[in-house]
Amino acid sequence: CYLLVSLSEKRKGGKGRTYIGFTVNPNRRIRQHNGELAMGACSTRALRPWQMVLVVYGFSSKARALAFEWAWQHPRMSRSIKDKVLTMTRGSLVGVKGKARTLRELLASRWRWWTPRSSSPTRRPDAVIVHKDLLDRVLGGEFSIKLILVMMSGAAEGVGALGHAKHQTSWAKSIATGVRVVKQNCGSQGEGIWVCKVKEGQEGEVTGSTLLDLQEAVDNHKEEKTLDDFMTFCEQYIVGENGQLIDQRFLPRIVEGELRVNMPAEGGISATVKSGALDEMERT
Repeated sequence: CYLLVSLSEKRKGGKGRTYIGFTVNPNRRIRQHNGELAMGACSTRALRPWQMVLVVYGFSSKARALAFEWAWQHPRMSRSIKDKVLTMTRGSLVGVKGKARTLRELLASRWRWWTPRSSSPTRRPDAVIVHKDLLDRVLGGEFSIKLILVMMSGAAEGVGALGHAKHQTSWAKSIATGVRVVKQNCGSQGEGIWVCKVKEGQEGEVTGSTLLDLQEAVDNHKEEKTLDDFMTFCEQYIVGENGQLIDQRFLPRIVEGELRVNMPAEGGISATVKSGALDEMERT
């Protein structure tokens, strides 16, 4: 499933309009919507060009993906989230921000969009931000970061002061589900990025006294702290105007390595992040 936003200047009120759809080939589908290939949706022709902002994937079947698409398009009728969205105004559910708000509720819901009913545990779909810069401008940095969090973890909370009681309670439930990653920002050299798991041999509910095995990505050193102590330690990452802390599930294949493509900024010759280079995903 994907979210498009119109960049059209031709019709009054056209720019910023959104469209939600389903495809098995996002690259081909956006070209169809923009008229580069045949078979684009009739409802999007008048507001070309379109930009693909978000892609949600990882469903177990086409039927479940289509069900998710319908719920995203009709949140006030969807059994999974209508109780929440009916408390919101209709205006708060339109535009990119409204669709992102709906997506956040869908991903945080317990409805089984993405796994067969007989399977356990439930696996949430993944989501990729195609144009994070656009989301930041439209949604604001904090809302955009919260949306990233929900995409990765399915948790409705977790950004901000994890030392605060409500976030601490939320994270205790989060880490009880498996290995987690807590990071101070969306991209760095590994400082303040911790892989966290409950220390082996402990049983029962995760509480503030539960021991955690921790490993920092910057140099792979390991530590052991209680959940309460780690929450207090993490407060240093949220100090200041742009302080933030993200909780997401750990992707075990990261140990196999990762491939990144950075493109120099316009007029530049260096592909380093410090020089203003962009990930290829941000360009496409």
